[in-house]
Amino acid sequence: MDTNNPLWTFYINRNPNDCQQGWGWVETDSPLMNFFYHIPSVVPPYPRLTSSGKIINLPARGKAAGKKFTLSIEREGERDRARHQLWVQKELTNQAVLAWINFWIPIGLNFSVVSSDGYLYDRNGDKLGSGKVHYVYFILHRPSNAVNIGYAQNVEKRLKVLQQGSPIPLELLKTHIQPGLHEAEAHKTWLYQNFKEFRMEGDWFWVAPNLSKYIGPEYFLPFP
Repeated sequence: MDTNNPLWTFYINRNPNDCQQGWGWVETDSPLMNFFYHIPSVVPPYPRLTSSGKIINLPARGKAAGKKFTLSIEREGERDRARHQLWVQKELTNQAVLAWINFWIPIGLNFSVVSSDGYLYDRNGDKLGSGKVHYVYFILHRPSNAVNIGYAQNVEKRLKVLQQGSPIPLELLKTHIQPGLHEAEAHKTWLYQNFKEFRMEGDWFWVAPNLSKYIGPEYFLPFP
């Protein structure tokens, strides 16, 4: 780990089935290390050589040369998955990254990975869902005790659009990851049906106690 950089850097096989194809780097945040077994030193202990004896140099690091993955890890007793960002060298394939994660995370933990191209994969490396990932979101307007429920591929962008119509800062409470557009639409429909009696205007719902409980009571002030 670089003491001037809060990220841990690891070098993994570009091809899990052929070490002769060289290294690739993965950078991740320190809290993620709590989930991993003892991973070897970030600097390989010996130079990697091709079959002809040529040294395979380590690749250059840096976000400009990387692509982002999102790793979600589910721990028993937690309401939501802990999400971590991985910066991955562009030359590394999804399969290489998934194989590395799967090897080091304990077997008892479930996880999923959103690749840089927006698809969801499970621990077995299988692509999930009907298409690219969407997020069902819960955005709170606290003064009116109202929450906006919808879905989007880019929740931060959607929050900015909603904020343009509100003089009060809106709060993104949480998101539920969905492995495709159809799944996001189905989940939104389920939410609207289950909480229809609390619907206000458009996509806004009054935060009744049972809706608060579903989202997570830790996000709200106690009800009188």
